[in-house]
Amino acid sequence: MMGLLSLLFISFIVVPLLVALVYLIYQWVAEDNGESTTPGNRDDQKTRQRPETTVFLQTTEHPHDPLRGKPIKDQTAYAPIYSQFFLPPEHQLDLVTVDSQGNTNLKLGLYNGQLVLEAPNGLLPCRASGQIYKLGIFTGTLRGTSYYDAAFLRADTRPLRPAILRREPGNKYDRNAIAILAPNAGIVGYVNKQNAARLSKRLDKGAPYMAIFTSGSPSGQDSTPTSILIAPENTLQSILKNSVPANTNLIS
Repeated sequence: MMGLLSLLFISFIVVPLLVALVYLIYQWVAEDNGESTTPGNRDDQKTRQRPETTVFLQTTEHPHDPLRGKPIKDQTAYAPIYSQFFLPPEHQLDLVTVDSQGNTNLKLGLYNGQLVLEAPNGLLPCRASGQIYKLGIFTGTLRGTSYYDAAFLRADTRPLRPAILRREPGNKYDRNAIAILAPNAGIVGYVNKQNAARLSKRLDKGAPYMAIFTSGSPSGQDSTPTSILIAPENTLQSILKNSVPANTNLIS
């Protein structure tokens, strides 16, 4: 009788407890490994355990910068003209002609508030002489203007205003020095050294030259970079004639 009771106790009490204990141990081990023992949730559990990477692609749209665009003809407000819009050095003289009398096919155009030499095939640099110096024509910005602030403010250096050349062979800083004067103002700066080295030889031989400002400011202002065009008298007269109508109202 006791044996039967023991067998029943083991069958109905001990065995279920052991099964329950094994099940609990299995669940504990499975959960510790990040697994689910519930078939319906296995995929969800894997999804929760799978590392996720989210990539955000951000496109930055830069606003259009009008100052870096193509030069605008007849625009009176000053803006820089970037080098990519000028003829490359190897093509700057391709179609330019200057005869023995100084007559040329070059003309001046107003772009971005500054006068620029136009060749038949494009624009020539206005802040440096490029290759045009080989024809005795020079363009560039003034140097040393900060030393002549008072005169500079008195000067009218707007496009087409006359500039005066004064050779200074005794200048202790540069034996090729060429001062630039504005009427009723005095010295406002100097021809840059590279142009001065080339131009001084011509002036020293007595070649007649003229100069005009191609960009600048009215009297009392200095907000615009100042540039000049220097050429033999006949050539500059020819350039101005080719540029008719030279509408000074556009740049007044």
